[in-house]
Amino acid sequence: MSKIIFVYKAEFLALKVYIAEMDGIIRGVSLGGLKVFINRLKALYPGIKPLVKSSGEPPIFISVFLKNYGSGVPSGKINYDPSILTPFQKKVFRSLARVRAGSTISYAVLAREAGTASPRAVGTALRSNPYPLLIPCHRVIKSDGTPGGFAGSSLRMRSVKIKLLRYEESAAKCGRASTSR
Repeated sequence: MSKIIFVYKAEFLALKVYIAEMDGIIRGVSLGGLKVFINRLKALYPGIKPLVKSSGEPPIFISVFLKNYGSGVPSGKINYDPSILTPFQKKVFRSLARVRAGSTISYAVLAREAGTASPRAVGTALRSNPYPLLIPCHRVIKSDGTPGGFAGSSLRMRSVKIKLLRYEESAAKCGRASTSR
């Protein structure tokens, strides 16, 4: 018998956000298309059966996270499955966790903080981030201050990155987000 993984659709900053949850643990987040997300979930979790919840609210911990995102208001602990991350991703994501909403860090600086000399390796780790928003890879920019890529680097996804950065910067300026760096 297949385990069911629930996929919830939420709206955030006029974006469609898909969040997969099983047993109270986030199994993936997507700011892209549903079909690609479902296929990625099936590859990550062989034998699962995705069930898309087209109506009703997502679990409260997801709703609270999205409501408070970028505001500096604690959202409680969000559990996600670290077993699908590589050891290098875990190291990069731990360093990235110190970058607060409204702040950015360059690929090169993040690489140094994660203990590697390769900004490209950091970019590769971020590109395959299964938890955008939870692990805020959009806060990583190029050394020249330009946004760089995001979630595959399509024009649409770059505009999503810019939208997220502007939202967080605005929230920080209004005193709704904590900043460091």
